[in-house]
Amino acid sequence: QAVMEGVDRASRVFDQLFDLTRLESISNDIATGFQRVQLPVVYQQVMEELAGKAAQKHIAINTKFQDGDVHGMDFAIYLLLRNLLSNAILYTPDGGRVELLAQRQGDELVLSIDDSGKGIPEDERERAFERFNRLDQHGSDGVGLGLSIVAQVVQLHGAKIRLTDSPLGGLRVQVSFQSPG
Repeated sequence: QAVMEGVDRASRVFDQLFDLTRLESISNDIATGFQRVQLPVVYQQVMEELAGKAAQKHIAINTKFQDGDVHGMDFAIYLLLRNLLSNAILYTPDGGRVELLAQRQGDELVLSIDDSGKGIPEDERERAFERFNRLDQHGSDGVGLGLSIVAQVVQLHGAKIRLTDSPLGGLRVQVSFQSPG
């Protein structure tokens, strides 16, 4: 059992390191890879992968797409959503809630993901984006790369990210994408 858990963990680390390397390599060719990306479509692809984990923990995931189009790289947006939702599911206790909202605010598309987990203390939020930093989240199966991947995607898209307290009691992650000029 312990060996299998170690292999699974090593596999996740490898996959996430590969994702980071791929993001860094495509960042040199940004302009040619940008296109219209529909967040609801990407969300469905991500949930095909994560629905089982959410169901095991009886986590309700509510979504609302008031607007769902962003100008970006499909693969990178997939990684962003997968990592944010995976973290929300991972750190939300059994029977908890995760909410996703995408809405237009002025000239930005703001994607918000809230969870009912324990959140991240305000004084540790900047460090949350560092590679391999798990913020002392002992007992979880995270490897500390998810938010650094998210930060790379945000930078690649010229977007902004904020970590705040969620009205659900956990963490709120907001990513603001500029509308294409």
